[in-house]
Amino acid sequence: MKRIFIGICCVFLCFSLVACSNHLSIIQSSRYSNFTAKGEDGKYEISGRSQVVNSLHLLYISALEDTSVDLSGELKSISGDVQIVYINPDNKETVISDSTNDSRKGKLKLDTSIKLDKGKSRLEFRGKDTSFKFDLLFAHIAQDKFEYFSAEEEEEYDEESFEGDNIEYSDSKGEKIRNEGKDKLLKKVSVTYTDKDDKCTVLNTSLSEDTNIKVLVEANVSNIDHKDNLCFGGFRLTYKTKDGEKVEVLKHKTNEFAMGGYAWQDSFVQEIELPKGTNKLIFNSYQGKNYKITLNIQLFQVD
Repeated sequence: MKRIFIGICCVFLCFSLVACSNHLSIIQSSRYSNFTAKGEDGKYEISGRSQVVNSLHLLYISALEDTSVDLSGELKSISGDVQIVYINPDNKETVISDSTNDSRKGKLKLDTSIKLDKGKSRLEFRGKDTSFKFDLLFAHIAQDKFEYFSAEEEEEYDEESFEGDNIEYSDSKGEKIRNEGKDKLLKKVSVTYTDKDDKCTVLNTSLSEDTNIKVLVEANVSNIDHKDNLCFGGFRLTYKTKDGEKVEVLKHKTNEFAMGGYAWQDSFVQEIELPKGTNKLIFNSYQGKNYKITLNIQLFQVD
């Protein structure tokens, strides 16, 4: 199953972001604050503050072939020494920039090209109890050469949990999953749930015959009270047929924790087959608190 994800998330953390799982991994007491990551049109921007004790993951990459991207920007208000290090799929390390050699008056200017090897790799900050602000831009990202390019660690999905093998991620504009107009729109709905909603019926789909359906889902998650911590465990969409059988549409499991403001967006597409009769699309949430999720859902009949 091929999944493409290039900078679709915008994460705004007003204080300190702490990962409950594998997102923006914190190593020892390393941490981010005021963190923002967003991407579109072959560019990916990351900014915020960092406190680095030994190392802190910056970017996760999965390249379909050997390629390169351009990196520009600045690290400033540097306290201590900091490096940006590229770790290739064989765990070979390359120092991209080093404030010991390149910085002036607590600033480190960046304007370079990074060669990326085929496979899964990553970028890290390295330092010994080093703090700094950063504003980075990755440019000339050829989307057809990447399977994944994000500040969030790629989440492994159990492919057997899906009825089909057609799910893909898109960017924040939904360009990867936009329907081309050849499929008939059956229904369009927007719903919002909170941490109080564990199981809800989203909509009913009545069919006169067995039908192939394409389901497009845009999910937006934010916290209800910016003064309280957010925890979000993910959600699941399942069709229940008139005979009581279940057809899996989407299962997104995560373990997000944030202090301060938080915003996350993702888009999915899945093709399924539904039987004749009335089928109920059901929303189930996993554990969480102080969050609300808005789902924009479109159903298409596939010829």
